[in-house]
Amino acid sequence: MGKAKQFSMVSKSDLATIPGGSSGAECQRMIDSFKNPQEQVSSLFEQQQTDTSAELSEIEAVLHQTQAELEWYRFLAESIPSIYLIVDETGVICHSSEFGSNCLGYKSAELVKGSILNLVNPQDRGGFEAAFKAKTDAVFQSWEGRLVRKDGSILWVKINARHIRHNNQDLVLLVGQDIGDCKQIELSLERTQAKLKDILDNAIAAITSLRVFPDRDFEYEYQSAGSEVVFGYTPAELMADQTLWASRVLEEDMQTAIVPAFEDVLAGRTTTVEYRFYHKNGKLRWISSTFTSRREVGADYWIVTSVATDISGRKNAEAALCESEEGLQLVMEATEDAIWDWDIVNNTCLWSVRAYQMLGLSTTGFEQNACESIYQRIHPEDQQRFAQCVKNHLEFNTPYAIEVRIQRGDGSYGWFLSQGKAVRATQGRPIRMVGSMIDITARKQAEEKLRKSENFLATAQRIAHIGNWEFDIANQKITWSQELFRIYGIDPKQGEPSYKELIDLYHRDERVKFRRLVKRAIATGKPYESELKIVLPSGATRYIEARVEAVLDGEGQVKSLFGTVQDISDRKEALAALRDSEERFRQLAEHIREIFYLQDTIDSRMLYISPAYEQVWGRPCAELYANLNIWIDSVVSEDRDRVKKVLLIDEWKTSQIEAEYRIQRPDGTIRWIRGRAFPVYNDRGIVYRLAGIAEDITERKHGEAIERQLIEYLRQQASLQRLVATITQRIRQSLNLDEILNTTVAEVRQFLQTDRVIIYRFEPDWSGTVVVESVDPVWVSILGRKIEDTCFLSAECIESYTKGRVHGVKDIYSARIDSCYVNLLQSFQVKANLVVPILLGESLWGLLVAQHCANPRQWQDLEIDLLQQLATSVGIAIQQSELYQQLQTANLELQRQASLDGLTQLANRRRFDEYLNTEWLRHKREQQPLSLILFDADYFKLYNDTYGHLAGDDCLRLLAVAIAAIARRPADLVARYGGEEFAVVLPNTDANGAMHIASTIRQAVRHLAIPHSKSSTSDRVTVSLGVASVVPTKTLSPQDLLNAADRALYIAKQLGRDRYYMLPVTPKNEEEAS
Repeated sequence: MGKAKQFSMVSKSDLATIPGGSSGAECQRMIDSFKNPQEQVSSLFEQQQTDTSAELSEIEAVLHQTQAELEWYRFLAESIPSIYLIVDETGVICHSSEFGSNCLGYKSAELVKGSILNLVNPQDRGGFEAAFKAKTDAVFQSWEGRLVRKDGSILWVKINARHIRHNNQDLVLLVGQDIGDCKQIELSLERTQAKLKDILDNAIAAITSLRVFPDRDFEYEYQSAGSEVVFGYTPAELMADQTLWASRVLEEDMQTAIVPAFEDVLAGRTTTVEYRFYHKNGKLRWISSTFTSRREVGADYWIVTSVATDISGRKNAEAALCESEEGLQLVMEATEDAIWDWDIVNNTCLWSVRAYQMLGLSTTGFEQNACESIYQRIHPEDQQRFAQCVKNHLEFNTPYAIEVRIQRGDGSYGWFLSQGKAVRATQGRPIRMVGSMIDITARKQAEEKLRKSENFLATAQRIAHIGNWEFDIANQKITWSQELFRIYGIDPKQGEPSYKELIDLYHRDERVKFRRLVKRAIATGKPYESELKIVLPSGATRYIEARVEAVLDGEGQVKSLFGTVQDISDRKEALAALRDSEERFRQLAEHIREIFYLQDTIDSRMLYISPAYEQVWGRPCAELYANLNIWIDSVVSEDRDRVKKVLLIDEWKTSQIEAEYRIQRPDGTIRWIRGRAFPVYNDRGIVYRLAGIAEDITERKHGEAIERQLIEYLRQQASLQRLVATITQRIRQSLNLDEILNTTVAEVRQFLQTDRVIIYRFEPDWSGTVVVESVDPVWVSILGRKIEDTCFLSAECIESYTKGRVHGVKDIYSARIDSCYVNLLQSFQVKANLVVPILLGESLWGLLVAQHCANPRQWQDLEIDLLQQLATSVGIAIQQSELYQQLQTANLELQRQASLDGLTQLANRRRFDEYLNTEWLRHKREQQPLSLILFDADYFKLYNDTYGHLAGDDCLRLLAVAIAAIARRPADLVARYGGEEFAVVLPNTDANGAMHIASTIRQAVRHLAIPHSKSSTSDRVTVSLGVASVVPTKTLSPQDLLNAADRALYIAKQLGRDRYYMLPVTPKNEEEAS
């Protein structure tokens, strides 16, 4: 019965699959035999015994085969790259494949007896548990999620599960596959699709995709949100009624534009057409549509894509432009200015008749290529600047106004001012440019004359401001520069003197004068300059030139005096020496022995002759009185005729005659005479007297070479003094070291008329570089040459220069100098060399070197003195320049510190007020928007009370860094307004831009995530912001902008903090009224 019961549970269709090897027919006979069990009992038992033995043998064979197959499947399972996990119904892992364990970073033993949920990412556990609990006896739906590896990394998997039974235990087989790469592709695809949808939905164009069938019927696939902007109809309205779009196209344009365009696009050609369309609001709009198509493989339709934009603005502008061209032509004919119209699209240019007249050109053959022709006529030096100005205007809309030189018809160049403005299409693309041109040649010539005059005046008035001081009248405080201490001989450590002590520094004869000058400057506010005498603490007397200007307050009252002091003692000494020299020359002239005479020309007799005649001529004066011809007879025969001709009265054409000639004394000696005669006329205009002077110039003639040398020496000495004074003045007029050094070498080379003058500066290791050079272009330049020659830079050489040694070489080849030094100078093409050290105190700074390259040269003492004096002046100037640079650096640092907040390193309140006022004035001139943001930290007092003031300072620093990173344009200013309150000045920023910056600041502060447990708004530090924006006008002030931002900040706080709010800017009286 048990056997029968077992078979009764199997359907006939399953009989062939019953284990044991029995066929379906045999089983049927067995079933039929059970219909008469009593007749078959004995034979059945016998048959069963036989069958059982056969079945047992057969089962053993199957079992053996099954075990072999099980081993094969186990090997196959371990070899397949999938994660195999067997878990019980509670989720405890019973077995893990080796590949699966390795993939998760575990060993199999580490996973067994652990929960499968420990491997699932916490964020995905809910979904996994739901799928696991919902499983049927067979399999639950596949699950995708993230498993966590042992190292904490994420593994995306897809898991399928199957219910199995083993050893009377219900288990679940989990098979997982790594889908990480697929998941990354899916995520990238989703982001791309989202971005594409965002672009399509936000494009200011109607994007349409439709299927077009061979019979030209179509159906929509897609309509972008831009359809409502262009056509006035929503995508849903257009897609619901396929005839709507075509019915709104102007019938004329449907036949002439749309239908041909569809034929072109279905033929595979991309086509753009312009047509008129009735907008939903009833207005007729111009539309530009671009159609493209593709044929789907195996499909009987085309996919057509259309991008449509509204071009009504451009079409209207083009129509208006055509209407205005006639009026423009009339203006071009009537105005005195030259008018031009450049069609950028077609690159053609229209010029008024006045333009051709202004340039002296004929209109014949010029107008067709006017653009290229006028550019070629622009001066080559101005062409690049002109092209860049046009480019900037067309690309960036910067103002177009430029002054250029243009060649006229006669070949001359004139200056012209060209101004214009581009006409742009709706999208901002320039389509033409219109402007005017005026001749400014006369103005430019006048400006050039004015510039030369101003430069000459500036050069003449420039002075050397060596020391400077300031006197605060209210506080009776005097501030000195470092150089002023040196001039007055006072140690800077003693500090500035008081006003009374300052008076005592002046010579007693100058004190009353100094007091009077100061009082006058304070009383009148007028500047003064004066030369004064001071007494140094050492007792020495010095001369100074003082210049003073008054500084006025807002009410026009003198609040302080500012002055400069220059030590002019050297100039005074030079002037005194010059006066002494002039006195010596005057006395010398008075003691020169000369012969004075007076002759009667009518009677040819000598009226008077000075006693010096006897000493010079060697004859008694009485002989000459008796016989005037003795004067002429004494002249040597070679000079006699020339002297007679000079003395002929009829030949005199001037009021003075002069001659040099020789006489022979009675002892036979020859003397040289220089005679000068002056005619004296009577009342009838006849010469009746001859007054003259004759001097013995024999010694001059005999020693003419010496005299010429003396004169040349005196000339050079005077030139030297002028040159030294000039160079010294120029050096002291400048504190720029490069300018000082270049001035020195240029002036020295010109004075010495030599080939090269250089200044060589030493480095700490006593190598050096040629830092300045003035050289004749014929010779090689050695500027920037670094010299490390050990021969030239020996210790003995350095020591001798430090002691002030001057080294002059007439000829490097004949001088007794080392061969290595000769080779060095020879490489520079030098034949004669003069070296003077430049000392800073007792330190060797560098060398002033004059070099002659053409030939050897004997250096004169005068030239050596020049270089020594200039080297001393250069050394002083270098010290002044270095001190000035130190002063400038210190002043800049003080200015920077004065404008910064010490805690946050942002601009302080003082700097904020200055900058806001400055920008207000600039924006009022330019009529540009100026915005201001005021904000502070919410509940900051509670923050300080909770976390301490040090933490509060750290919080403010973090806020400052975050804000500065946002308002980072060069013109933006972030300032600490006071306490926890900050301000941001945003030049050239409108209301939308200011609101964007405010929103960014708010988010940036929140992202800092600074904890604030006592805040009623958030668990972190937040800020409230007030925003105001305005274009400054005459009726408004910076305080109005500040008040608006402050009121907006107050409202932001009233609305709950952690937000920004904007208010309009109104005048103060309106604000008070509201």
